[in-house]
Amino acid sequence: MWKCQRVLYLFLTGPGRFRHWIPIGLAAVSLAAGHPGAAARAAGGAPHPGSEDAHPRRRVLTDAELFTRFRAFGFGEENRSSRAHIVHRTRVNLVLWPSSRLSFHLRGEDARQYAAAGAARHSNAGELSLVYADLRPARNWTLRAGRQELSFGDERLVGSDTEWCEIGQRFDAIRLSWERRRLRVDGFVSSPVGVRRRGWDRSVPGVAFHGLHVSRAGREGGAVTDAYLFWKSRRSGDPPGRRATAGLRHVRRLGGRWQTALEFALQWGCEGPRRVRAWAGHWEISVTLAENRAAPRFVVEYNAASGDDPRTGAVERFDDLYPAGHDAFALPDPVPWSDMQTFGITAEWAPRRWSFAAGARSIRPGPGVPGRRLGWQASGLAVWEIAAGWQLVCNYSRLARKAAAYYGGPVHAFSGGIRLRLGSR
Repeated sequence: MWKCQRVLYLFLTGPGRFRHWIPIGLAAVSLAAGHPGAAARAAGGAPHPGSEDAHPRRRVLTDAELFTRFRAFGFGEENRSSRAHIVHRTRVNLVLWPSSRLSFHLRGEDARQYAAAGAARHSNAGELSLVYADLRPARNWTLRAGRQELSFGDERLVGSDTEWCEIGQRFDAIRLSWERRRLRVDGFVSSPVGVRRRGWDRSVPGVAFHGLHVSRAGREGGAVTDAYLFWKSRRSGDPPGRRATAGLRHVRRLGGRWQTALEFALQWGCEGPRRVRAWAGHWEISVTLAENRAAPRFVVEYNAASGDDPRTGAVERFDDLYPAGHDAFALPDPVPWSDMQTFGITAEWAPRRWSFAAGARSIRPGPGVPGRRLGWQASGLAVWEIAAGWQLVCNYSRLARKAAAYYGGPVHAFSGGIRLRLGSR
């Protein structure tokens, strides 16, 4: 399997100076020969069994995306070097359907940094970042094997993070899914994939990640309930350890425009000779001011996760596993779901071709951890749909200095970029 992936990787990336443009050329040729509606389905991966797209008329689906943006972190801070660079990402998705029960999914990506200032320059050479096959042996069953994304719930614990990250989070995994009506069950065994500056990305040695996830949806867009059990082990490191994470997530509508969300997770296991006992919770309520997409929406949420208390001998810091690393404002989130308490409010508004979001949150250390309030964070996001397939993005975040020092994030963060999607319509 590795040899086949390597051959496809070399085919997509190409030699030397031309490797960056070969994925774009492949996308243009494929899109010229394909139906425009097929690419939109390809962007979301394989359709679920029983859906109207489960047996497509076309056997080849394609989609491509170009995303270039300028990012700056830590500017205006004393005794810290600022970082600024231009990042360009090329992404090509290809789905092959040799039969109604079998499909192959390939994604070629190339992410590079240009005009870097401050920090050391690095880039991710072009590669075939997703290589997996879906086999549907029976009506409600799907077996997926290969390098793939894993995403559950709102990606608070396990997410792909492909929307804003240069190269999203991936796993070498085998995943078995069963779906019927409003119930879906997923079980998987996997190893996380680490991003290398050059060459083919490899699985992280000595780390295993397995899990079981059950999701049940209510009638007519009603309540959604997720239950999960994840297992993460690390044979190497100092010290080696293993953790089990069990949790429940529930989303429910209250009337026409109100919605609540609740998630709670527990962890246990060991790190070396010490026991692990940790927990994390998320509480959210939102309201939309009118029954249309352009109406403003307000979200109030509280998050908490345990941290290490030096007065106890146990490991109490919650491990947020493999979450999506970007927040609702399309910036890297400096505050993990670990050793924290946050209370915040966010306002969202999407008139016509625009989308706006603004929010603020108060940040404290985790419950039981000594320390006072770390300050506030204020963030904003603006997205403009210039034309079909064209998108302009701009965002900014200001984090209190105490919180930046506590979690290791920048005080100031800014990003602005333009995205082009080919074949998305």
